[in-house]
Amino acid sequence: MGISLLPLTLAQSPRSPSALQSEPSFDQLVYTGMMSFGGKKSFSVYDPQSKQGFWIPIDGSREGISVLNYDEESGTLTLSSSGGQSRQLGLNTGSVVTLRGAAVPSSNNPKPPPRQKDPETLKKEENARNMVMNILENSAKAREKQRAEREARLQAIRARQAAERRAQGR
Repeated sequence: MGISLLPLTLAQSPRSPSALQSEPSFDQLVYTGMMSFGGKKSFSVYDPQSKQGFWIPIDGSREGISVLNYDEESGTLTLSSSGGQSRQLGLNTGSVVTLRGAAVPSSNNPKPPPRQKDPETLKKEENARNMVMNILENSAKAREKQRAEREARLQAIRARQAAERRAQGR
């Protein structure tokens, strides 16, 4: 699992209490970066009017702004405001920064060939698969047997109750 960041060209500082009281100027927002971690994407948006930046997760909202869509091919981010407006933004810079230790996708390097397993390892894996299959089959048979026994007990109880009702009715 890697972390990749599109660069943030503008410094981001924690929101001040006065900035929290007013929503960002939706018309002025700038898309400054994207972070992907564990398959979840968040987008950095900067409000030049308040000089504040914030992150919005792909399925979330922040400061009254929600991410509607992100088109990876074009790098376009679609935002919506709590007032019902929507707007498309392109990233304000074209370079990508990858953090050290992050997985770097590369179309130039093909995947290495799969490692060949020795016959002993293959046999052990096959035995393990067979053992798991046997456990699953035995568990299914035991559940079916318990279900049949439970059904037989219920039928016996119902038959006894019906006989008691008939005896009371005479």
